[in-house]
Amino acid sequence: MASQPSVTCSESMGCPEIFGRTGLGGGVLKDALRKSEVEVVRTRITLECTECKNRNYNMTKDKKTHPERMETKKYCKFCRSHTLHKETK
Repeated sequence: MASQPSVTCSESMGCPEIFGRTGLGGGVLKDALRKSEVEVVRTRITLECTECKNRNYNMTKDKKTHPERMETKKYCKFCRSHTLHKETK
């Protein structure tokens, strides 16, 4: 007799007995994860090329861990080279 492969139940299969849900909405497991996570406040910033002054990139950053202004080398499509980009107000 051939042995059958074991089937594991996952959230995508919709097993209500494990994940506490009956449909596609949120379940018991997801609610527990949301409550245990610490909410991180991220602010939106814009990066400006230091050579041509065009604002090329929008990003988010955590102000608690990085209170200073962000500076990074990124590609500027107007200058057609990698240039220093600084955070603007």
